Amino acid sequence: AFFKKSGLDTSVLRSVWEFSDQRRAQALRFEDFALACRLISAVQRGQQLTPAVVNMVKMQEQPLPNFDLAGPAAQGRMGSAQEYAMTPTERTKYAGFFPNYDKNGDGFVEGAEARQLFSQSGLDKAVLKDVWNLSDTDKDGRLSRTEFNIAMHLIYVKRKKGLSLPTTLPPQLLASAQADAGNVAPSARGVNAFQSLQPQPRSASPSSPSLQPQAMPAPSVTASAKMTPVEPKQSMASNPAQRDAENAASSVSA
Repeated sequence: AFFKKSGLDTSVLRSVWEFSDQRRAQALRFEDFALACRLISAVQRGQQLTPAVVNMVKMQEQPLPNFDLAGPAAQGRMGSAQEYAMTPTERTKYAGFFPNYDKNGDGFVEGAEARQLFSQSGLDKAVLKDVWNLSDTDKDGRLSRTEFNIAMHLIYVKRKKGLSLPTTLPPQLLASAQADAGNVAPSARGVNAFQSLQPQPRSASPSSPSLQPQAMPAPSVTASAKMTPVEPKQSMASNPAQRDAENAASSVSA
């Protein structure tokens, strides 16, 4: 019952339990419970539960999962209406996924096509039903570009920001979701829609200059710079006059 507060579909929670109950004891030890919480966090951030993902979760720390511990009373909490507004960057991302699910190119995502996409979010079916009711503003059973933006953003704020769905559509959300006329975003074909909405990691800062001492190149010695050997000084006695004076001084001293 506690895991249901994550907002994930029952089938997803069943898989979480199967991967976590490693002893098949129908009960979770502390380490099993910790693994279950990590798996729930991974699903809430757009991961699919596969053996590879489970092994990765076991090895790496995960953000804390979102649990709606306040219960049903929190479902109508809106807080600041501005929290539900989307940024132009978010709207552009949602618009990039629209062509993937507008199968017949008529400018609308049909109910079955939307169900295929929204089921990948991992949210409970009851929550997704509320998302549809809020986003299908004209109640025609299909989503226009603006309505598609609303639905994607409601799923995003529920899963990523931990906000409860509003009981009525905030005007700020409707205004910020208006599709840009004549400005169609490039298709994001082949990309996991909900996993791609993760905040992008900061780009690595430019590497600082190396502080290692650099070897100085040896100076090039050209032929013109070569040192000329110094001729040894001639002895003072090599001068004949000087030699005679030295001989004379010797004879006097003798």
